Amino acid sequence: MLERYGPYLCYFDADTTEVEVFTETGQQVGTAPGPEQIGTLLEAFEERQARRRRVTRPPFGDSNQP
Repeated sequence: MLERYGPYLCYFDADTTEVEVFTETGQQVGTAPGPEQIGTLLEAFEERQARRRRVTRPPFGDSNQP
């Protein structure tokens, strides 16, 4: 069964308690051990994404920019 949580899709398999989580674009977020850990998994994923964006952006007022 698929359920949507905002921009995320969660795949629930009736044969296991694990929940596979993906972004709506298909990027795998990870596997939550159970439904109650989905929020923790999403928070960790969003923090990694935010950190990645901060690292890849040039500093404001970078003198190398035109």
